[in-house]
Amino acid sequence: MGTKQENIDNEVKVLSGLSDDEIIKRRKEKSEKRAGKKKQEEMPLNITSLMDALTIMLFFLMTSIVNDPLNIKQDDAMVMALSNAEEKPASDSIAIVVTKETILVDSEIAADVECIIDGARCSRKDMKAFNECDRKPSGDICNKKVEFRVSKQDKENANANSLVIVPLKKKLDKLVKQQIEQLEMRQNKKFEGVATLVVDKEIPFRLLTEVIYTAGRVGDPRTGGLAKFRFAIMRGL
Repeated sequence: MGTKQENIDNEVKVLSGLSDDEIIKRRKEKSEKRAGKKKQEEMPLNITSLMDALTIMLFFLMTSIVNDPLNIKQDDAMVMALSNAEEKPASDSIAIVVTKETILVDSEIAADVECIIDGARCSRKDMKAFNECDRKPSGDICNKKVEFRVSKQDKENANANSLVIVPLKKKLDKLVKQQIEQLEMRQNKKFEGVATLVVDKEIPFRLLTEVIYTAGRVGDPRTGGLAKFRFAIMRGL
């Protein structure tokens, strides 16, 4: 390859033998050739691909928020206890939510909870009034007998005294099996067997015991089950 000066001399010799029109045409072709080479070297930003990626990320975030089992909506049937605890719930735990009306697993109803006031089924209005008893203990409903229980038809052997809530156990068995397969077979992680209990502040100890006992019987000793339990609360001031 010649030096830069030799290239210039050769170019001058070539141009000296051409007409003005031919020189202009030659220079135009070289200019277009250099522009085309520069365009190839510069990789343009593909806006379409970028928008696709952002759309996928946004959809994933929205789905995660909507499906978060600990994203609890509080209302008359669900008022969580307050605490000043700092610890956050485990991200891979199974959420069991107990309200004044239902027991939910993975945001799906597993069993109904019966609310009984003086022997009669209570309404949402009764629940709202009952929630006010902490602030206004003089209310009429505050002196009445209130029960929260699961129907004996949902108990093992239809026995009202049983600690096992059958539809809850079936729901948890299915969910635990799915999580074990996903964690150990696909992600090569061990199933920790953690359950987070999200419970209305008025749920009695008896019903809470039934939920924990039922959850404790879930799973297989060889593959794992629910063995660790945590309680979710609302952060108090």
